[in-house]
Amino acid sequence: MGQTMGEKIVSRQVGRKVYAGEKIARLPITKLFFNDVIGPPAIKGFLDNFSDLFDKYGKPSQVFDPKRVFFIPDHSVPALSVAVAEGVDLMEEFAKARGIRVYKEGDGIEHVVLIEEGQIVPWDIVLGTDSHTDTNGALGALAFGVGTTDGFYAMATGHIYDFIVPESIKFEITGTLPKGVYAKDIILHIIGKMGAGGCSKRIAEFIGD
Repeated sequence: MGQTMGEKIVSRQVGRKVYAGEKIARLPITKLFFNDVIGPPAIKGFLDNFSDLFDKYGKPSQVFDPKRVFFIPDHSVPALSVAVAEGVDLMEEFAKARGIRVYKEGDGIEHVVLIEEGQIVPWDIVLGTDSHTDTNGALGALAFGVGTTDGFYAMATGHIYDFIVPESIKFEITGTLPKGVYAKDIILHIIGKMGAGGCSKRIAEFIGD
């Protein structure tokens, strides 16, 4: 039985063939990034929920892999309030203590800088704390957004739990664009046909010329 690209990516990470609809108890992830909105509460959740556990076993309060976790302040730059500024400070302090890469305000948008630097590569499973995380899938990765709780659990364990392999929708695009028509026009046309929620909880896979 053939597999979609999404199924192949998940299969590679779990070490066996999986198909849409299957539940994966512990799905390994390869990259994880936080912005300045979700980053601070995720850090607090991480410390509140895992510090005692680490202390119990005499281990430092570390993340699953400092080289695969990133903090990118890009939503409120410059900070619009003292609270936002303190949140960015918390990210910097937390990251520095654990050898995590934290970007400076103005370095760029989270979904762009990681791609520009070659941090996202084909076959990755990428978690980001933003609904636009899916755009990283353009590089042949499986990428999706998560909230605070999934974010800090992933930061501690390197996994997302009870993951149901999504179904895929195939879009075949062929031909040559006429003058004045651009890639944005194509995606707006697709959204118009599918509706705003047409691909919700699914993977959009593009093929063609």
